[in-house]
Amino acid sequence: MTSQPTEPTSIKEFVVQAIQKNLADILADMDGVIANQDIEFVHRQRIALRRLRNNLNIFRHYGNESYRTYLLGLQNQTNSYAFMLANARDLDIQLSLSAQLLQEEKIAGTENFMAVVHDNRQLLQYSMVKHLEEVDYHQVFAAFLHDLPDNFSKQLLTEPGVLNTIPSRTLCSFISQALGQLYLLDAHSEYIELHRFRKIIRRLRYTLECYSTWFSLDLQPAIDSFHQVQDQLGFLHDLDMLMLSINQYQSMISMNKTAMEQLIQAARLPHHTAFISANQTGDFMAFLQNLIKQFHQQLRVETETSVL
Repeated sequence: MTSQPTEPTSIKEFVVQAIQKNLADILADMDGVIANQDIEFVHRQRIALRRLRNNLNIFRHYGNESYRTYLLGLQNQTNSYAFMLANARDLDIQLSLSAQLLQEEKIAGTENFMAVVHDNRQLLQYSMVKHLEEVDYHQVFAAFLHDLPDNFSKQLLTEPGVLNTIPSRTLCSFISQALGQLYLLDAHSEYIELHRFRKIIRRLRYTLECYSTWFSLDLQPAIDSFHQVQDQLGFLHDLDMLMLSINQYQSMISMNKTAMEQLIQAARLPHHTAFISANQTGDFMAFLQNLIKQFHQQLRVETETSVL
């Protein structure tokens, strides 16, 4: 497994092209978010923005403090929009799950609950549209891309061997975090532990996707595996968020909270049990251990090469 050429121009092109793609993906779905005719636009927009923010985070290691501050500036500019997209997606899923689980079973108060969630989603839609009218992201992104190559060239780290090892070191760090969190998961793991693991896996997957062209190793099997784990944990997260919302609104509306919770728990339990059981076999842990071993080996080669 070897890296591509690591001259500053090559690294600069890699970073610039990755961020260009992230920004283009965000802008492509922005009109769909405003129109609000299909919830998938919000979903794709949320993912595209997460990929951008992940890449800004990992690319900060290539430059000095001034360069990191420059990348952080774009992250800060997108904070409000990212927060609104996350909440909008959660509410969209809560409406969908309520219709699938609660409404079909004719649980008392389901319509009242869904009406409140729908109203909150409409208020959030108004806030998002207003935000996108006030912040011209086409201009924000264009200005950032215009300055990025020059900022990168001026503030690039030049220590021997540092640049070439950044992808391997970053991935080793993320895989170590995933292994550490995986050790803590068991049949009694609650929402917080599972959600934390899901976030680590998501960050690891996005980083592997970003660096998939950097290494000669085929990373697609690992990316697919992490995507599957994300989906499993994502469904559990969605059910947990639905439960939290029911608890939040119970004092506001009339509904059969006990019946709702029992139905959600019944839907959640087999998925939770299946996920924990699969991990207790040790297959996924062994997979992560083998993956980090490969990147440790790559890191040793890169470090030895930089010393010669």
